[in-house]
Amino acid sequence: MKKVLLIAISGLVIINAYATEVTLTPVQVSTLEAIVDQASYRAPAKVVNEQHLDVSVEISGLLNAFEVRVGDRVAKGDLLARFDCQDYQLLGEQARHSVVALNSQLTLAQQQLKRARALQKTGSASVELLNQRQTEFNALSAQVKGQQVHLQQAERDISRCEVRAPFSGVVTQVKTAAGAWLSVGSPVLRLLSDNGMEVSANLQQHLLSTLDDADKIVFRLGQDSYLLKLRSSIPFINETTRTQEVRFIFERAKALTGAVGELVWQSSELRLPPEYLVKREGVLGVMLAEADKARFWPLSDAREGQSVNVELSPDVLVIIQGQHVVNEGSMIFVESATTEKASGAMDNATTSAQ
Repeated sequence: MKKVLLIAISGLVIINAYATEVTLTPVQVSTLEAIVDQASYRAPAKVVNEQHLDVSVEISGLLNAFEVRVGDRVAKGDLLARFDCQDYQLLGEQARHSVVALNSQLTLAQQQLKRARALQKTGSASVELLNQRQTEFNALSAQVKGQQVHLQQAERDISRCEVRAPFSGVVTQVKTAAGAWLSVGSPVLRLLSDNGMEVSANLQQHLLSTLDDADKIVFRLGQDSYLLKLRSSIPFINETTRTQEVRFIFERAKALTGAVGELVWQSSELRLPPEYLVKREGVLGVMLAEADKARFWPLSDAREGQSVNVELSPDVLVIIQGQHVVNEGSMIFVESATTEKASGAMDNATTSAQ
């Protein structure tokens, strides 16, 4: 019968069976599911609001008074400023009287046309007279319609003497003062919408797919976090940064317009932390324990210092201690094995999305 002597020397186990000597390397292993992390991504982001615009005047005239000040909150349709409207009111009255006068002439022309038709049937009026009366009636009808348009325009100008809020929001700036003469298009104040806030971030194109299956997306501002929902990815790649703009809407609480923070999201994808990666013959991968041998599993997507997605069975055994000293086919013995994630361990692997 052969005698087998096990001698532990400097972390190595030597099996001496007379002339046969096999060196076993002690390792620690873990199931893959116990060491993978949920992928987490971060990118700079800011709160933008396209509905922050100048409210401009639609008529020329003297600005009489402001009805609001900077910081005032207004609802859609609220009065913001008033113009001196006397000239426009006079023009409106003039247009109204012209319509009345032309309608009177049109009534007379209609009566004359009716009489000419009756006389023409009895032979008491010529065709030329009938045509003349018809022409007079048509001309006056056109004049009435034209003057009615002038009246409508005058009434619109009168309504524009009051500058009203185009949407609900907050007054952020007053651009002029009462007593100023303003022309069409001159801004009177700047208004910020209550509801136009979105979060904008510029991401590398390959990261867009991680947003589709993200468990949660938040905008982090200091100690505060705001839950977001993906609205749209802009189909345009910036030539300089090679990034794509992505827009998000707030689901509940909203951050202030102009705030600069961080976009954070977690993907359902599970990733292996970089400390478990090894390089063999210039290729990054992971060392697996199969029975009493080490096996190198290459990972084509692996990058130095970055977590990587591993498409292996969750119960496969990964060498987590001693992986750097073993090679493909090395004989090993397992000192300890982990099958559950350690309490308090990091629950996500963070990747910069810049």
